[in-house]
Amino acid sequence: MKILIISDIHGDYEACKKVLQNEADKIIILGDLLKTSLGNPKMSISKEGEHISTLLNRYASQIIAVKGNCDTYGDDDLFDFDTTKDYRVLEIDGLKFYLTHGNYYNKYDLPPIEKGSVLLQGHTHIADLSIEEGIYCVNPGSISLPRKGDATYCIYEDNCFKIFELNENKSIKEMKIKKGRKYWEWKLLVIK
Repeated sequence: MKILIISDIHGDYEACKKVLQNEADKIIILGDLLKTSLGNPKMSISKEGEHISTLLNRYASQIIAVKGNCDTYGDDDLFDFDTTKDYRVLEIDGLKFYLTHGNYYNKYDLPPIEKGSVLLQGHTHIADLSIEEGIYCVNPGSISLPRKGDATYCIYEDNCFKIFELNENKSIKEMKIKKGRKYWEWKLLVIK
């Protein structure tokens, strides 16, 4: 299964359109979908006048999303998929995935999940692949407002996470997880 993982869109229609050109079975959005709340919906509109919710709703059956600290409960009325959950837990390829925005639980304040699980979080706008206390921590960075370097996103496929630069669509970091008999092994490759 190929999964596109993005976070911190902040209403950037053009960046969102570009990242969605990656074909994937599922799309995970780790919060902060709009630039602002419903108070100023014009902030999330393309040059042609299409709101980002219309773009994302085309992929509604593929999207699994969590609420970010900039998302409001009124925003969920714009989307055909659920954006109201603070976290979600999924099982993919025999791995438990804990999805959250990152403003409460993150790699420095881990949720109560078992070792060998994957924590997917955004919020920092900095891409990261690391391991903390036996938990695989994956942050795709931000497709709109990166804090270090270029805009980034992540692809998960075949037990491998790859961070890509959005503009050049080039892989810059990778983490492979292999299931062993008694433990999980991990290998972190920095390509850049």
